[in-house]
Amino acid sequence: MLAMEWSTLGQRIAVGDDVFAHAGPIHTDPSHDCAHLLVAACGTLPWKPEGESRSVRLAEYNATVLEHLLDTVHNCVCLQSVRRDAVQPVVERLGEWFVTRHFAPFPVSAAEARRLMGEGLDVDAVVRLSPHFFTLKRAERRSPRQLKSGTVTLAFDRADDPAADTVNRQLRVELREQLRRWVAPS
Repeated sequence: MLAMEWSTLGQRIAVGDDVFAHAGPIHTDPSHDCAHLLVAACGTLPWKPEGESRSVRLAEYNATVLEHLLDTVHNCVCLQSVRRDAVQPVVERLGEWFVTRHFAPFPVSAAEARRLMGEGLDVDAVVRLSPHFFTLKRAERRSPRQLKSGTVTLAFDRADDPAADTVNRQLRVELREQLRRWVAPS
């Protein structure tokens, strides 16, 4: 079971019995914690923002890059504010910044972080589970204050196949294409 509970006062992310908990103010959106769960659903990628430094840095890279890939796909499909051919460059710049500036010193190069993530990504699982992220992202955009004033909970299994409305089906199609590009860059 993959589960999360997020509020401005703390967060809990769980993959089975493996739990990360943080008490205190949270400066990320609930969708970031959902991205950690999607990374965990891949099965082999570091997902937990706790533990040995290398693992934590790779877990945050994986979650942040996946979150931004999903968000940029959302912007491409729903807002039409990003062209399809611009999704990869936007996410690549974010990955480079994350490794060289935000979380420096990073244990591997940006190219190596991308390679490791690409090798471990389960594209089918991420695409299948993506409605959890996209539904949460749309709620964050619709009413951020309301969402952040309460508690957000989410629980699903790796084999879950959430019902996808018309928008989520369109997002899944674009996400699959973009993830394939991320896994096998040209």
